[in-house]
Amino acid sequence: MTTLWQDVRYGVRMLAKNPGFTAIALITLAIGIGANTIMFSIVNLFLFRPVQVKEPDRLVGCSTRDVLHFISYETYLDIRADNPAFSEVVATDWGLGLVTMVWGDITKRAHTMQVSSNYFSTLGVAPARGRFFSPEEERMGAEAIAVLSHHLWELRGADPEIVGQLITLNGTPFRIIGVAPKGFTGTSLVGPDLWLPLGSTPHLDARNTGYPLIDLVGRLRPGLSMAAAQARCAKGTAPPL
Repeated sequence: MTTLWQDVRYGVRMLAKNPGFTAIALITLAIGIGANTIMFSIVNLFLFRPVQVKEPDRLVGCSTRDVLHFISYETYLDIRADNPAFSEVVATDWGLGLVTMVWGDITKRAHTMQVSSNYFSTLGVAPARGRFFSPEEERMGAEAIAVLSHHLWELRGADPEIVGQLITLNGTPFRIIGVAPKGFTGTSLVGPDLWLPLGSTPHLDARNTGYPLIDLVGRLRPGLSMAAAQARCAKGTAPPL
């Protein structure tokens, strides 16, 4: 019964995050990391074709099947460094962040998504302005920075000098370092207004000093099918060099 409830909860969360998901097939993967084995349910993101994403049919959304349904930041780093199925693994929060944004004389609610530094490169996109996050900037204690969606940038006049300007989120100034390409929504159908580094939670809420709850998205290794990935992980075999 506990396992059933975990599956139902995961399904509801995925549907809330990406309402375009229908008739999703789940595949179970076992990924060996040292002495531990982590069970995954993976969803082929090709089903909703993310806009402006390179080879979306090679992307799969992942989630652990543990009791708390939680992936820690440290576990994510282990998975990213050593797994038999994915060439890259990115981490995101649940994509449901809602903040109070103050930009000049405008105050409004805005949606955010916290992501790992390899998020944009794994999805195969380049910034329309500025740059994306560096590995150091995803860690806790790093500077408060943000990447704007192209849509939000356009709403504020598409200022060509936007990089370096400040925007206030929940009372904290964030420095704008880049703008995402036009039409890019990332790993969700609609996409957030802003992307923030994974370690941004304390900047948004001083009472919360930890990393957010993490979801994973992996890019299958070149030439590896979903079926082969499942078999490789189940056997615990290492990927070829």
